Amino acid sequence: MHRSISRRTRVIRIAILQFVLQSVVMATSTQNQLPEYYAEEIQRIGNNFADNFKRAFNNEGIRLRKAHKSIELENVGFSFDNIYVDLSDIKLNYPEFRVNYMNIDLEQGIINYKLSVGKLLFRSKLQNVTITRFKGLYVHAAAKLQWTLHKMNITGSAGLFRVGDSFVAKNNRNLYYFEKGEIEQFVEDQQLPETTSFRENDVSLFRILQASVYAALSSKIKRQMDVITEFSASELLLDESEEIDKYDEYLGRRTLRANLLIDSVINRAKTTGLFDDSEAITTGVVLPYRRANATTRHLLIARGEIGGMHTFTRLRDCSMSERDGELRVYGELGLTDYKFNYQYTTEYEGFGFAGNISAKIYRNTWMLEVIKRVGEKPAVILTADKVGDIEIDYSNLGSLTWLTQPLRKILTGHIKMETDERVRDFLEKRLHSAALQLPIIKDYQHRSQ
Repeated sequence: MHRSISRRTRVIRIAILQFVLQSVVMATSTQNQLPEYYAEEIQRIGNNFADNFKRAFNNEGIRLRKAHKSIELENVGFSFDNIYVDLSDIKLNYPEFRVNYMNIDLEQGIINYKLSVGKLLFRSKLQNVTITRFKGLYVHAAAKLQWTLHKMNITGSAGLFRVGDSFVAKNNRNLYYFEKGEIEQFVEDQQLPETTSFRENDVSLFRILQASVYAALSSKIKRQMDVITEFSASELLLDESEEIDKYDEYLGRRTLRANLLIDSVINRAKTTGLFDDSEAITTGVVLPYRRANATTRHLLIARGEIGGMHTFTRLRDCSMSERDGELRVYGELGLTDYKFNYQYTTEYEGFGFAGNISAKIYRNTWMLEVIKRVGEKPAVILTADKVGDIEIDYSNLGSLTWLTQPLRKILTGHIKMETDERVRDFLEKRLHSAALQLPIIKDYQHRSQ
């Protein structure tokens, strides 16, 4: 009886929510128009604004590179086929972002850009439990690595918001691509003759660091774009207070519509049970370990589940563009109760150990983009933007407390890789299913601006 009432309540909630959201979205979309003469003027101002902003962006980049020579990344570990790899002292050369394309669309409230880095360099130290060949790289027990990513290109966009008398860029979404990567290995400061090459989608040692490297680059792009706040919006918009008020109201309606569209996808997934914990993701890690100077190697095996998928929520205002029969809506989301729970077992010097490991990820942000072209099914793209502030608790380690440091490193690397791959895939598929069910998205018809 309880189950049938619960199902009925859920159906009613879905119907009411769908009706309210669709009504509001339809109302805001029909009102969301600029006068034709003002739209043309806004476009002209945007073109001039882009030229000035491009120069300011480049100048800010020069200033930041002088102030910061490198970027430090968090130490991570990784295990593969009973091999433990520990990467530490990871320093990324501060990148030079070259602007290949920059467009500011004030009518849509969007910045579109294409950047290139050319050659991205970073270095790290490496420790390994065994001397072995790892995915084409002859890994020594202790070495230094120099990483090079050649011909890196970044395609991105950001939403424009009015704050006071300034514009602020938010909801940065960046797609990364590099042509080739190389790893050079140094042992006792002597370079080994072999250089290992890898491509963008190869399973390589770079996969351990990819999420951290891209998150660092996105953070620096955002920091460099903050220079946009130095431009006076009222001066850009010709100091016409009445027209500025109309423009602000117009942007406000677009933001409301974008928020409602993203909220409708998330709520649909929640109310239809797509994020229920019964759909838990299983996970696990293996930590090979041994005491210094010891010859015997042991294994700590941890298996568990990833939880908190149902706590997905929008973190701030979203952005949207609508041109040529295509709707794009995107915004920043987060899991408010994102966690990994493991049960582990190991045996050391004749004693068995078993207990729990719990990891809570306090800082995790995701960029969700919903794309709908007239006459086509909606597409959903989800990318993991930042993962950090990870709190890890261990139970019953006893005399093995000296394992907490390598455990933290391997779990940090594991959580970031799982987030970037399996968790992202899990969430993206369910958000896509939700978008396919929503009439306000799947039945979208373009309204000319």
